[in-house]
Formats: sequence, C-alpha cells, structure tokens
Amino acid sequence: MTNNIYQKNIEVLKSKHYSEYLIYEKIAEQYSNNAGNKYAIIYSDDNIPIPVNIQTKKTIYQPNNCIKQLYNVLVNISDYSEYIFLGFGAGYHLQILSKLKQTAKFIVFENNFELFDIIIKNIDISDVLNNQNFYFFLDVNNNISNILQRLELKFGGIFLLDNPILLNLDYDIAYTTLAKLFRGEIILPQKTNNLPTQINKNLATLRLFNESWRKNIINNALDYLSAPKLSVINNLFTNTPVLIIAAGPSLDEDIKHIKNLKNKILIICVDTALKTLIANNIAPDIIVSIDISKNNLKYLENVEIDAVLICDIAMPKNILEKFKNKTILIHYGHSIAVYLDNFKNCEKTKIDRIASIGTVSAVAFDIANRLGCSIFFFLGFDFAYTKNQIHCKIADVENYQALNKFFTIETFFYQILVDENVMIENNHFTSGKFLNWREWFNTNMDLLKKQYNIKFYNATKYGLTLKSAQKINVENIIDYLPNKKIYRDYLMELKTIFKSANKMNIEKLMQDLKEKLTEANNILTKIDKYIGRIELRGDTKNAERFYFEILVLYNNLLNCELSKILRWALYLDEMSFRKITNSYNPENYQILKKIIENYHIYFSEISGLLAVKK
Repeated sequence: MTNNIYQKNIEVLKSKHYSEYLIYEKIAEQYSNNAGNKYAIIYSDDNIPIPVNIQTKKTIYQPNNCIKQLYNVLVNISDYSEYIFLGFGAGYHLQILSKLKQTAKFIVFENNFELFDIIIKNIDISDVLNNQNFYFFLDVNNNISNILQRLELKFGGIFLLDNPILLNLDYDIAYTTLAKLFRGEIILPQKTNNLPTQINKNLATLRLFNESWRKNIINNALDYLSAPKLSVINNLFTNTPVLIIAAGPSLDEDIKHIKNLKNKILIICVDTALKTLIANNIAPDIIVSIDISKNNLKYLENVEIDAVLICDIAMPKNILEKFKNKTILIHYGHSIAVYLDNFKNCEKTKIDRIASIGTVSAVAFDIANRLGCSIFFFLGFDFAYTKNQIHCKIADVENYQALNKFFTIETFFYQILVDENVMIENNHFTSGKFLNWREWFNTNMDLLKKQYNIKFYNATKYGLTLKSAQKINVENIIDYLPNKKIYRDYLMELKTIFKSANKMNIEKLMQDLKEKLTEANNILTKIDKYIGRIELRGDTKNAERFYFEILVLYNNLLNCELSKILRWALYLDEMSFRKITNSYNPENYQILKKIIENYHIYFSEISGLLAVKK
C-alpha cells in the first residue's frame, strides 16, 4: 500500500462522499493490512496497477494496454444523461467515460468491499471521487431496503433520472435486486410504485414547486441561520407523555375529549388538524408542517395561535411572520439548504434534515421521538376514508370549495377513491398509500419498543388498527398518564430554546456568496456577449462558432460553485440542455437562450439576498 495514495483517496472520500466514508471506516478494520483479502495488485506491461482475484487468478481488466482497450470500447458508447454502474472496478472506465461525456452523471454502486478496499489503498482514484458528477454508493446490497432514501439524500432530497443506462460491470448476484429496482421490475420498500414511477412523480413535483422552493429558501436563508438548530430539541422532554394529532376523519368525534389535557401532556398536531383544534379552543404546543402546496398552506393562513411551528425551510414568509421567534426550520436535502448548513455549524451527521415517508404525521412522530417522549398517544390516525371522508370535516371543507351542483361532495369523494386505488380492509375504505404509512408506523414503534421500552396507545375511535399500539378510548387517555395531576407549561419550556438561539456568522455567508456570484456572473457576462453577437449576426457562418462558444461556457457555468448550490433550481434547465445538439440551428439556440435567461433570474435572487441589511 502506498501511504500517499491512500491518504489522498481517503481525504477525498471523506470530503465528497461522507456517508460512504463512514461505511468504509466501519468495515475497514476487518481488512486491515489486506488480511484475508481475496484481491492483490499486479502491474501491466505499461505499469498500470490492476486488481487480480487471488483465488481465480483473473484480473478485472485486460492486463495489456488496459486503458487503451477501455477507451476503444467506451468511445463508442451512446450518449446518455446518466450512466448507472454496478461495480466501481478500479475506476479506469469512469476516468475515461467522464472525459468523453463531460455533462453526464455517473451513479456508481460498489457492493464488493474487499475489492474497493485494496483499490483505495493502491490506486489513485481521487480524480474520480472528486468529480462533481460522480455519485457513489458503497456496500449498497446491505441497504437495499432504503435505497430510495439514500439516493434522495445523495441527490438532495429528490431523485431524478432523465435518460439513464444501466451497466453491470460486476455480475455479482447481489446486484440482481438493484438492477430490477432501476428497471422498474420490483416495488420499492414502503412505496406503492417502482423507481421509474417514483422518479416521474419527483419530476412532476419539481416542475410544480421548483420556483416557489427556490425563492422561499433564498428569502428564508437568514432566518434559517438565526433560528435554533433542530438538534436543540433533542431530549428536551425526556420521559414525557405526548399526544400526536393527525387529521383523520375520527378527529371530529374525538376532539371534544382532549380539552382537559392541555398542560398535562405535550400536544403536537399536524397542520391539517390545526383549524379543528382552534375551533374547539385547543392550542397545541407544536405544529408540524412539511407540505408547502397551496392547498396545505390554507391550514396555517389566517390563524392566530401561540405555538411553536416546525416547518420546511421553503415555507412562505407570510406564514413564518405569524410564528416569529417561534419557528424551527427543517429541510429534506434541498441543495441551497445543504449549503446553508455549512454556516449553521451543523455536524454532517446531525444536520437539520428529517426523513419522511410522504406524510406529515411521520415527521410529527419523529419530532416526538427526538424530544425524548416515552409515552405516545395517537389521535386522528384513521389510515382509512372513515365515514366517506378524506380528513376531518374542516380540512375536507377546504377541499370542497370548488364544488358545484355538477360536482358534489359524493362525486368528489368517489373520484378520490378511484384515483387512490382504494381497497377494503376490515370493512374500511383504505388505500395502498395508507397501508404503507401504517406499516411504517408499526415498524418504527416496534423498534422503539424494543430499544427504549416506549409505550404506544392509539386513541383514534375509528379506522384501521395499529398492531404496535394498544387501542384505548380517547376519554381514558388521562388514566394512562404517569401523573394525572401534573401541570406543566410545555410551550413556555419550548420557547426557551429561542432565547438562546445561536446567531450564526451571516457576514461569512454573505462574503462566500458574493465570491461565488462574482465567479458565476463573469461566465454569464461572456455568454451574454456571444448571445448579443448571434442576435446581431444570426444569419452568418459566425453564428455557429458563437453558439459553440456558448456551449463551452455553459458547461463552465454548470460546474461553477454557485450552480452547485442552486442544483435543484437548475436541474430542469440542465435536462433541457442535454436535449440540444452541438449543431447550431434556431431551435437549439432558442432553448439555450431561454436557459441563460433563467440563470439571470436565479443569480438576481442571490444578488437580492446579498442586498438584505444584516
């Protein structure tokens, strides 16, 4: 092993692929000094290090002129937006292909830890690991159950593919499941669809919300840095009972029984249940909101309530103003938010990011667990269309505002049933979505029961059962509290975390953004110059040369630091760019021109943030 090579590789792995670095460090002790390793390194005639299987005596590359032979093969591979490799090899094919396909993404899964271990110790793969278009998953076979979560974490919360090809360079049987997952032949764990379907949903979501996400996160950047980190709530209410209120139809009947629980139990509600609580003069201690769609924001608008709001960083400013100095902002990996984490001093393993299965109730559950609560009560957890309703009545009324005499509540409800692929279980209308969510709760409750002896009670009157929670009547919740006479101002205790909120160095953020914006604008100015020339002389032969110069500069722009920060915002433009050719024609030029116009908009928003008085 060459120490310099190993140190160089490990430093890049740690800085660019931290989760894989942690996996490597955890397993590496088993292979110290190559003890028991099946692989060794030999050198080809042209002094290229090549791994060889000691048992089979086979090299993983041709031993003679391997780089040249690889190039001759890869130079003929068709153009794709994403190349998915099952097997890292020694990285030579990735080095070559990344130069041939400079704008493509390379998603690489390595399941053979022993092979990767000897490579990282003996072959310089730092350039591959450092490539911004390289996404690496180590030992993925042991994590197939949460592959989508790992993909979304790596790509920044939402995983998209535009035009992929799957290349299996390993042929290990362990990759069979992964290959089927990418080809859409199997259903994702805890999901109701396959990966290609999920990606299409992600793409539709990005098209719908990309602009509002980008603008709101930039507008909230300084608030995010000055607000408390999510970690400050960890174990704040150790051994405390908590009531988590969802917006299931049962809530309408159950709500009247919990008025006497205020300050006897910590109350967390989801946004869709909030107005039902307010209508019954019940104030929650914590409100959780993660969906910033127009329909969901209705539940937070026009409300005046003293509570702590835990919500997505992309929440509109007018909502945040209602909870000023009482808001904790969280995120799911948006690239701008990840960048801001660098200035919030969030540890890489403890960043303000929450895993979700698509329901705000799961996030509320996660919050209660972080708080250290030891007795959980559930209300409004129907997991079914109880009484032919989607939510409790106030929440459903919001959905029915567009109804008319031709589109009644009944037709609206049954349209939902059709769209959701509704099924019947235990005499209740439910759906695959509800059943997946219920399974998620059962699995996580079983885990917490086993590890921490936490107790769970389901006080929801109707709907499906939760096998991992004891069924009780809502009016009897108080009988299950450790101390029925306790009076505790949970909200007041929560507010103390805002008094000691750690004000971050906003000046440092501003300076860093200013430098990155200057770099990006310098490239954009050069592009504008060539666009101006084409506008003046678009019918001349020079237009094709100007167009090619723009293509080269755009690649530089795409690879600059500010573009990495704005990756989510730029992804749709990048997909459009990949569809145009190197040949100049009016159609290609107009697409490229529109992309550049969008960059001006994005960068002007960053300029606006820099202009904010600190």
